[in-house]
Amino acid sequence: MDRNYILNLQFTTNEQTKIVCPRCGVGKLACVPKSIFMKASAEIDYVDPESCDFVVSGILACTFEECRYPISFAGIASTEPAYDQSPSGWSYHDTLTPKFFFPPLPIFQIPKNTPSTIAEELNLSFSSFFNDTLSAGAHARNAVERFLDENGVSGEINAKNGNKTKLKLHRRIEIFKASEESLAMRLMAVKWLGNEAAHGGVLLKKDILDVYEVLSFVIDDIYVHRSRAVRTGEISKAIECKSK
Repeated sequence: MDRNYILNLQFTTNEQTKIVCPRCGVGKLACVPKSIFMKASAEIDYVDPESCDFVVSGILACTFEECRYPISFAGIASTEPAYDQSPSGWSYHDTLTPKFFFPPLPIFQIPKNTPSTIAEELNLSFSSFFNDTLSAGAHARNAVERFLDENGVSGEINAKNGNKTKLKLHRRIEIFKASEESLAMRLMAVKWLGNEAAHGGVLLKKDILDVYEVLSFVIDDIYVHRSRAVRTGEISKAIECKSK
């Protein structure tokens, strides 16, 4: 998904967005005009409508006729002037700024064979991206924890007294580094930004997009590229056996 477009995501009630449908991957999401509900946050000044803000909700639907997948949204709206072909040469239109999507809008595509524990944390992160970057960062950090679970790095060790001791994420990544140095380096970067979220620091949307770009690379490497390598290796061995 286009980084700059997502960072400044806004659309009008009669506009087709640049967001590719997360279900079919063919159509784009567009506003369903009749679904839009807007309410002014204060009494409307008809002399200066630009001075009034609105809360808004509605539905975006896939433009591909065989799909029409719907996603609901809520957010804020403002009235702004725009040049057009009207007698006055301009008119007002409503600009919508979404803060929530349901189902969550996937900022990057999660591979189908990604374990559900990882996918769940990513979707929770996506659901917070437009309104709470600290929550988005915290769930991205949790996704790293779940990734390590799924790739054989235990979250606990046996202490000398026989009790289980929980390992910190930093230590878990260091263990993973022994076999996957390149991926571990990337996960450590996500951890540092995740720590900012966990401790109430400051995270901007661009920081979260950096995290998503890194996580997308790591997940694709394990669950797409290597999965294909294993599968094609099995096919190759089967062909070789048949030819003997």
